[in-house]
Formats: sequence, C-alpha cells, structure tokens
Amino acid sequence: MLLNTQDATIGHNFVAQQILQLPLEARNPVSLLTLQPGVTREGNVTGARSDQSNITLDGVDINEAQTNSIFAPVLRLNSEAIDEFRVVTTNANATEGRSSGAQIQLITKSGTNDWHATAFWSHRNTIFTANDFFSNRSGLKRPTLLRNTFGATLGGPIKRDRAFFFYSFEGRRDASQAAIGARTVPLPHLGRGEVKFAGCPPGVTPCTAANSQTFTLTPAQLNSFYPSLVALTGSAVNPVALAALAGAASRYPANDFNTGDKFNTAGYRFSASTPVNLNAHQLRLDYNLTESGSQQLFFRGSYQYDKQPVSFANPQAFPDTPQRTRWYHPFGFATGHTWTISNTKTNNFRYGLTRLALSDLGDTGGNFINFRFIFDPTLSTYSFTRVNPVHNVTDDFSWVKSNHTMQFGTNIRVIRNRRTEYGAAFDSG
Repeated sequence: MLLNTQDATIGHNFVAQQILQLPLEARNPVSLLTLQPGVTREGNVTGARSDQSNITLDGVDINEAQTNSIFAPVLRLNSEAIDEFRVVTTNANATEGRSSGAQIQLITKSGTNDWHATAFWSHRNTIFTANDFFSNRSGLKRPTLLRNTFGATLGGPIKRDRAFFFYSFEGRRDASQAAIGARTVPLPHLGRGEVKFAGCPPGVTPCTAANSQTFTLTPAQLNSFYPSLVALTGSAVNPVALAALAGAASRYPANDFNTGDKFNTAGYRFSASTPVNLNAHQLRLDYNLTESGSQQLFFRGSYQYDKQPVSFANPQAFPDTPQRTRWYHPFGFATGHTWTISNTKTNNFRYGLTRLALSDLGDTGGNFINFRFIFDPTLSTYSFTRVNPVHNVTDDFSWVKSNHTMQFGTNIRVIRNRRTEYGAAFDSG
C-alpha cells in the first residue's frame, strides 16, 4: 500500500484490476467503501451520517439530490466500466470536500490504441436461498429467486493516437418473489354479520381466562342494540360493508392465526412476485487535440432504463391487487477539457448534467374505503413522479512553484426538484 506524502487526506485508491477481482454486492464499486477504516455497513463515515458523503463520476456530481444515499447514486456504476475508484474518508482537500462524510471519486475507462472486449454472465437460483420462518410455519414454500446478471464492454481506437471510445452495457433480470408479512383479514363469520368476543357468563365472578368463553353476537342482536338506526335504514349492519368483508374472507383465507384478534380477524401470508429488469449503458469518447497530448477532450454519456417493485418487502397488498412498480430512467453526461499549459501549470474544466427521473406506480387510483384493524383492501398508495436535473460546472487550475503547489477553482451546482403526487387528489373513508 502506498503512503500518501502529498497531503493530509486519509483514504485509498482502487484500480481497475482490484475492482474486477474483489467480490462486489450487485457489482457496485461503491460497496468498496465499506472496506475502509472508520466506515460502517450503513455508510456512516468517521462519525458522519450516511447521507453526508459526496460522489462524483468523471469529476461530475452524481449524488441523489433528495436522499443523498451513499450506496445509491443516480447512475448505477458498472464495475467493468470503472478504471479508478478513490475514497477519502477524512481530511478532504478544498477541491473535494463539500460535506462531512466520504469523498468518493470514480473515473470511467477510456479506449486505447488496442482493442479490448469483455463479456460476463452470472446466475443465481432458488436452491441457494432459505425459506422465511413465518412462511414455513404457515405452510408456504420458499419464494422463487432466479437472477441473471450479464453484460459486455468494447473499447478501442477511432483514430490511432488521437481518438478513442469505450462502451459498456450491464443488464439484470430477476424472476423472484418476496414473502409478505401477515395481512390482517376478516374471518368468514364476520362477513355474515356475526361478531365474536371473549367474556364470562352472567354471575360468574371473578372473570378470568380460565372461566372465559367465546360469545357470538348475531345480526338480529346487533339490530336490537340500535333501534333508532334500524328504524332509519332498516338494519344496524351495513350490507355493503358485510359484502366487502365476506368477499375478503373468501379471497384471502386466513393462514396465520398469530395475527389479528383471533376472534374476528387473523393473518394472511403469501409470496408476491418481484420481477426486476435493469439496463445500464455507458459510452466514453476521448480525443487528443494536440499530438503531444497537452490538450485532451472527453465525453461520457450514461443511460439507464429500470423497472422493479417500489418496495421489495411490500410490493402489493394481496395477490390480486395492483403491484407497486418503479420505473427508473435517469441519464447523465459529462464533458471535460484538460490542458497541460506547461510543466508547472495545468487546468481541468468539467461540465455535466445528471438527471434523475423516476415514476412510482401506486396501487390505488381513486377514492378508497378501509376497515381499521380489520381489513385494508390496498396499500392506499398513489402514483408519484420525481425529476431532479443537476447541472455541475467545475474548473481547477494548478500551479507548481518551487516546493509549493497552489490551486484555484470553482464548483457550481444548479439543482432542481420537480415532483407530482396524486395522493391529495382523492378521498378516503
């Protein structure tokens, strides 16, 4: 390991060979951050919160502007396309630091005078997964997990010694399921208007669990309690509500009696489909403006098209209700000019746009009614969209004078947040 004698920063550099050879969760190079001293699995860095770090790709901001999640930047990073990964965990320089957490810098691969290509594919299936304890207890088989991750890269010269390109693609397909925690559902007798409760017969004292019994109130008895309501509507029991509860008890037969009140409600467990379709493209172009290489231009473009559940733990309310799906389609580009003015003077200019765009499809499209503590027909979530374009302009001028290095520069970010949510457009009861 090299000792840094240039400044007071503490961190580590990972080169392409290390990135490819180290086992990475979901092939995401950012997970290498957890190998650094002072970093927790949750992404807290030397005491700073996990949303206080800064991530750049080719010198341009790719942070998720709203959540600033350290492990989920706007653009998904393909380990085959990353040439260098640098982490500064503490004592960041002024050219880097804008927050109290880690400073993470990633550089994409460039083409060379030689042609290079790679292809990869990995597969995981259900035989390597275990069933959930509660699903086992309810007699449900383990959820399916079929995952295929694949991709390819190609790089080479456009014009020898002057222009180069590098392209990468990574895809992922999951045919998977998630074990859903017990939903509270009504038991069949509740749909008939019968309400059960525990108690002791009249005159039995003291009333304890040992001498308690289960009693049932019939619709006729309920009507006798509310004569004025019966006179007004003909029944104290709403027939529409009874039909809804009877239908729920029929569609979702209880299979977990450790949930609910055990008299009128119980639990319903099932496995929900959680398909994943991820696609990430990246292209980099490099051009030497001069034969000596003193002036260099580059362009990097990234595009993703993903479709997956909004929540893997809660993708849908019941097997026959709509799935909550997230469409994630960000793009970004960066362009830069590096000018070696002389042996002592260098200027780096970068401009980039990183545009997050996501759409969450809810499972409710209108007014809804739920039965509190008894039955919720949906998760009551509405469609939502968010677009966050971030423009980033940076310039850095370095001047070496004798034993001193002076740097001057700027870093400008223009961030916008455009949101549309339909949750307030409907009524609930």
